[in-house]
Amino acid sequence: MNKVLKMVKEFIAKQILSLSLSRKGTEVKVKIRKHNLALISLPILTLGLIITGAALFTGPENARAVGSCNVTQFSDFATCWTNNAAETDIDITITNDFDITGQVTIPAGKAVTVHSDAGQQRTLTRGSAYAGRIFSVLAGAGITTALTLDSITIDGDNQAAAINNQLIYMGGAGDTTVNVVGSSVLKNNQSASNGGAIYISTSGSANLNISGTTLIDNNSANQGGGIFTTSNGATVNISGSTRITNNQAVVNSGGGMVSGGNLTISGAVVFDGNQAQAQGGGIVFTSAPGTNYITDATFTNNKALTDSGGGIKSSAANLVVTDTLIENNEAVNGGGVAVTGGLNQTATITGNTRIVNNTADNGGGLFLKETVAVNVTGNTLISGNEATIDGGGAFVRGDPTATLNITGGTVTGNTAGNHGGGIWVSYQNLGNLNVGAGVVFSGNSAATPEPRRAQSDDSLYNAHIFATNWTSPFTQGYNNYDIAYASDLDRWTVSFQPNGGSPVSDLVLYDGDLLFDWPDIATARSGYQFTGWFVDAGLTVPYDFSVPVTADFTLYAGWQSGPVVPGVPNTGAFRVRN
Repeated sequence: MNKVLKMVKEFIAKQILSLSLSRKGTEVKVKIRKHNLALISLPILTLGLIITGAALFTGPENARAVGSCNVTQFSDFATCWTNNAAETDIDITITNDFDITGQVTIPAGKAVTVHSDAGQQRTLTRGSAYAGRIFSVLAGAGITTALTLDSITIDGDNQAAAINNQLIYMGGAGDTTVNVVGSSVLKNNQSASNGGAIYISTSGSANLNISGTTLIDNNSANQGGGIFTTSNGATVNISGSTRITNNQAVVNSGGGMVSGGNLTISGAVVFDGNQAQAQGGGIVFTSAPGTNYITDATFTNNKALTDSGGGIKSSAANLVVTDTLIENNEAVNGGGVAVTGGLNQTATITGNTRIVNNTADNGGGLFLKETVAVNVTGNTLISGNEATIDGGGAFVRGDPTATLNITGGTVTGNTAGNHGGGIWVSYQNLGNLNVGAGVVFSGNSAATPEPRRAQSDDSLYNAHIFATNWTSPFTQGYNNYDIAYASDLDRWTVSFQPNGGSPVSDLVLYDGDLLFDWPDIATARSGYQFTGWFVDAGLTVPYDFSVPVTADFTLYAGWQSGPVVPGVPNTGAFRVRN
């Protein structure tokens, strides 16, 4: 038996980095440190057993051959691929800091682990003369390719933005997996396309797992400053103490991340200081075949400069947020969270989630519109949020059927510069808001404390509003400090004169609305650059989109002949937020 044990150990030692071997009766157990971390057992049926590669099983895979390399400079990667052409798994130890001067493409069909040598945090920096991607993980149909980065720093060196220069790219029609673990860092990269640090664009299956104390910091892209996933076939898991910080979407959405697949965030994950030009300062969900989950996370100090969802924006995906802190985020609409879209999606905010101290023009804490439903349950706290216009705690624009259901929690200390310190409901049906008996309202305020509920609304109110704890001294919730309802507000018509551009339909807005909040005022004219909307036919006074609408009026489109200036919006849809 001892002879057989020796044969097993000698054979496996050639295939893997380290192992432990033990004997119990007629079993030999082999524990592998890296790759396929399963504990495997080889029954020894006879002393005459002949051990071959085909007799070794590591999990579901048969005979995975493991190679290894020490890499001290960029050119060593190519040498490593050549020397391990027959191996299925390759373990690479980075033993030096060095520049990346070309793309590192993981060989198709292989599982590669790249890690620092013992006790070190090695840094791979984009070379000054190289503007492409760092790691590329590709797989054709029927092929599986994987990369694990363990306690490695990848530095984009803040070079000028270039097309397709992400730190990690995943693509192809096959199966790709990337694991970013340990104390890995992805930083200082500027992309002129999508995904500053990581870009997933596959027609196959993609799995991205980020854990440990990974830091994704100071990256930028058109969309998805930190991470961009465009594929419904992508599954992303972010856990541990991962931090996604100070990333920017400089053209569109998703300062920290754009999620187009299924995403699960769990543990002490932090999104902080990210910024989007449009939607989703921290993260934006664009689509998903299933439900996305955010648990025990933190979203702080993120900004959506010209649109909605300072912390979180969900536009076409189901979402569950549990025990999460959403604080000090900013947006035009929905400083903390915005849920919009016409796909009947739902969002549940539950547990001990705290939506606190966020700011927006409308919906300081929470913003809803279109065909969505948001359920606020558990001990959720909506507190200290501010709307400069309407809906300090929450804003519900039911066009047509956005519905907010609050069955648990507290709405307290929120303020509105116009109406609805706690909640503002802008549709003609109070049924867009349902408030449970145990919900507590206190300390909310608005510009005026007028009770705005008309007698004709009593039956609707009694059918949907069951809470009894209101901001002092009110005894019913429809008091403008806690809840404001727009059915009795004045309405105004804004007309548009496109002056040769494509036509724009009139808009009917409630008193106090901002025209800024409406996306449907785009006009275009071939051969002309749009110069803005003006309040006079002579085009001398630009319209101020920060002024609430309080009367009927007409806007006039300004144009300048000549080619369109790259990077300058060329339709009437753009507004600028100070």
